[in-house]
Parts: sequence; structure tokens; C-alpha cells
Amino acid sequence: MKLAIALLSIFLLNSIAFNTSPDTKYDWEDHTDGEDLSVSLSNEPAIIFVVFFSKKVEGDDELSKANDSLRNMLTNDLKDHNEIIYTEVDLSDDAEQLESYQKLAKDDMGIDLTLLDKGPIVAVMNRGDGSWIHGQGKVVADDPAWGPGRDSFEEVLDSVETFIDEARDRKQGGTGIVKDSRYARRQGEISLGN
Repeated sequence: MKLAIALLSIFLLNSIAFNTSPDTKYDWEDHTDGEDLSVSLSNEPAIIFVVFFSKKVEGDDELSKANDSLRNMLTNDLKDHNEIIYTEVDLSDDAEQLESYQKLAKDDMGIDLTLLDKGPIVAVMNRGDGSWIHGQGKVVADDPAWGPGRDSFEEVLDSVETFIDEARDRKQGGTGIVKDSRYARRQGEISLGN
């Protein structure tokens, strides 16, 4: 009986630690290079990953502002999503493991890295599949579906929410097409290890 209670206690503590640990939700840094991150993105069927790609350019205050603004909006938006793992990848010229992360982003995920000179890129993935979108921070055209005068950061957040809903639908055996799927902005589809 004591053994059963001890094992149950250990199981519960591990479950609580995993679900409440800030390392599992924000600033997940269990990857040491692009290949390591690719393995996680491909092999974790129950988790939805949000990967924030950014680049720092010395003296470019507009780019720093764009990176910080979308990062803050995104992490604030995702704080209530327990099934999300959020991580950041720095693709600045002096970043550690730059070539490995560039290979993942450019070659494996099909991301246009030249866009990082204008603003961050967000990839949303589940089971090795997903999409990426560029957060330019510029006002987009009025659209009845999204509202008037929305900027592309708001559009990125709405698209990320749609991607999350699509992943949830697929996890429940659905098609992955949800109410707002047609409005989600996708600049590129991603498929790793499939």
C-alpha cells in the first residue's frame, strides 16, 4: 500500500511539475541547435509548438521594436494555452549555432530568412506540420473578417490562434479545417520528417 501511495505521489508531482513549469511553456530551451529542435518539432504528437524567429541588427531600432512588440503580444496571448510550447530562435549574425538554426529555418522549414531584416517570423507546428507567417508590423487593408485597420501583428496573433485550433481539431480526429481556416495568413507550409 505504501509503495502504491509513493508511486502515485511521484506520478502526481511529475505531472504537476510538467504542467506548471515555466520551462515547458515559455522560453523552452531544451534544444541546443537546429537539428535538436527539428527532432522535437517532428516527434512530439501531443504538443503544439510556436517558434519565434528573430534577428538583431545593431543600430536598427525599428527592427528591435518590431521584434519586441510581436514577442510581447505573442507571449501574452499564449499564456493561457497549456498545450503550447513557445521557444525563440535568434538568427542574428553572432548567434550561437547560427548555421544549424539557419539550415532548419531555411532548408527544412522553407522560411525566407531575408524577411527577418524587416520583422520576426512565427512558425506554428504540430506533429511536424505547420505554417509560418511574417510579422511586419504594418497596417493591413480593412477586411470584414479581421476588422478595420488591423496591423499585421494582430493578424499574426489571429492566425496563430487559428493554427492552434486546427491542430486541436486534428488531434481529435478532425480534418484540421476550422471556422477561420480560410482567413489564417500563411506565408509558407512546413513539413518536417514526414
